[in-house]
Amino acid sequence: MAGHVAAKLDDITSKLDRLKSIEETIHNVAGSIKALEQKIEKVEQNVKEVKQEQQVMDKSLETMNNEIQQLKNDRKRDDFEYYGIQEETKSELNTLKTKLLYAEAYSRRENLKFIGIPELDDEDTKKVLLNFIDNHLEIESSPIEFQ
Repeated sequence: MAGHVAAKLDDITSKLDRLKSIEETIHNVAGSIKALEQKIEKVEQNVKEVKQEQQVMDKSLETMNNEIQQLKNDRKRDDFEYYGIQEETKSELNTLKTKLLYAEAYSRRENLKFIGIPELDDEDTKKVLLNFIDNHLEIESSPIEFQ
């Protein structure tokens, strides 16, 4: 019987050693799980921070897009005003050109232009014209003014 008890004790000791080994393994697994939980908490915190940063960036992007749209609208309005002013300026320029041409024509209405009359270097142009008017055109030259 003592052999039987010794065998049972050896069997119990063997089982206790295996239980101790299992307990150490469980303890190691629990430590690994705790370390993984800490890492997961850090990752979750990082994800939370990234989401907050993304929200800030999304708001900033939305603000920039609104500002860009406002600038585009301002540009369109400015272009419209510019082209309106440009057309108005062209119209005014054409009106002024017409008025200038009319004024120039009006100021020349009493002017005469003589071409093709031979002229010598030492003769007086005024005398040549008066002679031409009197003799060839047979018009009295006394009321004619030279300017």
